[in-house]
Amino acid sequence: MELAETLHEIRFKSKSSPMAQVADLLLWPMAIAGYEPSNRAYVALRDAGRLIENRLSAEEVEACGSKYSCFELVRQHQRGG
Repeated sequence: MELAETLHEIRFKSKSSPMAQVADLLLWPMAIAGYEPSNRAYVALRDAGRLIENRLSAEEVEACGSKYSCFELVRQHQRGG
């Protein structure tokens, strides 16, 4: 119940907030990976098998993996498409 209340509560979260700590440790590295896939925190999560991509086949990642929608055209361009 405490987690549900924290998730639904809309107010500023300080760095002592468990949800702010989750965001700093997990969400931020996943978000920054769209800009910088070699980010140390993201690489640590990836290498530890903590990302959804670690559980999917290569074919499934495109449809079911983390989405970086604003980067799709950049990646397509990098692939020469």
